[in-house]
Amino acid sequence: MTAAGSARRPGDRLGIAGAAALIASVLLVWLDLGDHALYSPDEGRYALASASMLDRGDWAAPEYRGRAHLTKPPLAYWLQAASMSLFGRSEWALRAPSALASSLTVLVVFAAGRASLGARGGVIAAALTALAPLSFVMGRLATTDSLLNLWWQGALLGGLLAVRSGRRRWAALMWTAAALGLLTKGPVALTPVGVTLAWALLARARGAVRRLGLWWGLPAAMAPLAGWVVAVWRTHPEAFEIWRHEILDRAAGTGDHTEPIWFYLPVLLVGAFPAVAALWSPAMWRLGRWRDGLARAAPTALWALAVAGPFVMFSLIGGKLPSYMLPLVGPMALIASATLTRGLDSSRPPAALVAQTVIMAIVAAGAIAATALRAERFILDAAALALVPIAGAAAWLVWRRAPRRPVALVGVLAAWLAVYVAGTDAEDRLRPRTDPRVLLRVIEDAAERAGVPEERIAFFAFYEPSVVFYAGREIPVVADADGIASLESRLGGPVALIADRRTWEGWFRETAPLTAQRFRVIAEGRRWVSRDVVILTDTPEEQDDAG
Repeated sequence: MTAAGSARRPGDRLGIAGAAALIASVLLVWLDLGDHALYSPDEGRYALASASMLDRGDWAAPEYRGRAHLTKPPLAYWLQAASMSLFGRSEWALRAPSALASSLTVLVVFAAGRASLGARGGVIAAALTALAPLSFVMGRLATTDSLLNLWWQGALLGGLLAVRSGRRRWAALMWTAAALGLLTKGPVALTPVGVTLAWALLARARGAVRRLGLWWGLPAAMAPLAGWVVAVWRTHPEAFEIWRHEILDRAAGTGDHTEPIWFYLPVLLVGAFPAVAALWSPAMWRLGRWRDGLARAAPTALWALAVAGPFVMFSLIGGKLPSYMLPLVGPMALIASATLTRGLDSSRPPAALVAQTVIMAIVAAGAIAATALRAERFILDAAALALVPIAGAAAWLVWRRAPRRPVALVGVLAAWLAVYVAGTDAEDRLRPRTDPRVLLRVIEDAAERAGVPEERIAFFAFYEPSVVFYAGREIPVVADADGIASLESRLGGPVALIADRRTWEGWFRETAPLTAQRFRVIAEGRRWVSRDVVILTDTPEEQDDAG
């Protein structure tokens, strides 16, 4: 029996409290899911691309701004388009596939934990996964990340069970998850397969690698993506250049989102909290324990590789986004659950629980002080953070009483749930300040007052896809004075420009002062917390002369 498996007890059952904790963890991501507008640019871009499938009836390749949008494989767009077809074009419908994937990921992590740590270990791992800020945030966004994470964790679970049991059905699960991952985000979806293969190679278990079914599984997993690639290439030969940029340029750091090598360290420490509190456990740093676990194909060794391997790989790649750390949350939660589950048998509170309580006490104090000084109306939301260290301190006090230890952890979970309830309420109250629907109303009202029809409204030097989605029509983009002149000539009259204030007051006024003098600000809006937008309209020459 593995070191992780030794935590299991005969007759270890989920129980009412455990079932309630698991249900709460699964449903957490759905809290107020559709109560706020889309976030730009990502959600707006996915909304437009998915809606294009419905509008055109072409499900092979989505379109964005009138061109094929091939930066990602189509599975996420298919699911979002199907959701909008069933539930209407709403924020909830767009986010539902991501939220469903997040909920299913929690169940997959629970299954992995239960198989190795028992029912209580599975519940703890599931709760830690659901509570991680990265899981919660990405599960509520209409992007590919939450969907990829589901297939990633499914591949790890299938590989774990295939090596331990030797049953082909679990290897089939791993390769099916890999195939769906490839259809979601391309070759990166093979990473968990590579991690599992490395774990099997390092183990002394006879036939571990053979049980993964590499010779039949890899071709089967690649086949669906290959079929889509061929179908798209026939009608869009430019696709290979797009894919080269997405894969090679980003990896080399010559593409978008270039960040320093240490970028992911703070992202993981914050994004996987409270699971990363397990890093404070002395047992986490015993190298001999990990070497022994690798030799025996222990599940904890697989989870450690599933954290360390992708972390190093993504850190070495030039293009970086915080969401790339999402697949590390599940394995980190399983490692943390292993330490907490062992702690249930000790009269001393686990180091992870102690660390979480101390850290959250500091965070709560800072948040309360900051909101009291800068945003007093959110003081109660910040005060909710104090519930976590309070619940943690209460858990310390009752830890010596063995029957109450699981109840103490449920109390900490309840405190975290209260924090997220307060957080989503604060989001709903804060979001209207940067709501693209509000900005759209400002734009249209200002254009109407200036006598400019809707078809003569254009973005200047930027594009806000969420505004376009809510407008239900395409809004053209101009980037310079020549573009403005060309648009006015084509539309037969003056235009209203939607411009970022910094761009307008800086670059455009300096590079094209004569054109800039023709425009006047007729309204102002907000694109993001720190980004103001101005709406300008062409001033007739006779009005300038009269002035």
